Amino acid sequence: AMEGARVNTQILAQHVGRNVLVVGRVKGVQNGQFVHLEGPDGGDIAIDRSSSSRHYGSEFVEVYGTVNNDRSVTEIRSTDFGNNFDLKLYNEAVLLSNGEMREIFN
Repeated sequence: AMEGARVNTQILAQHVGRNVLVVGRVKGVQNGQFVHLEGPDGGDIAIDRSSSSRHYGSEFVEVYGTVNNDRSVTEIRSTDFGNNFDLKLYNEAVLLSNGEMREIFN
């Protein structure tokens, strides 16, 4: 089973060295080692795909991977989430699951 906190770009920083689940919108080209995602809270997440052979097959993806010191995420596996996904709504769920209620109401 995939064990890991569901994170946005802010909460990601609290999980260096641990495995997380991040959902985002694929930005730019999928060539080279890194692919950038727009995270649920609008921030940028660099995904290190050097050990992954699978191309992302949709605009939105969920990545399970390990958070590096530089806040990039080394992908372990990924799941296509289609081309219509509400990142804002998902971000609220992320905040709730991390006990970050206060941020929603600021």
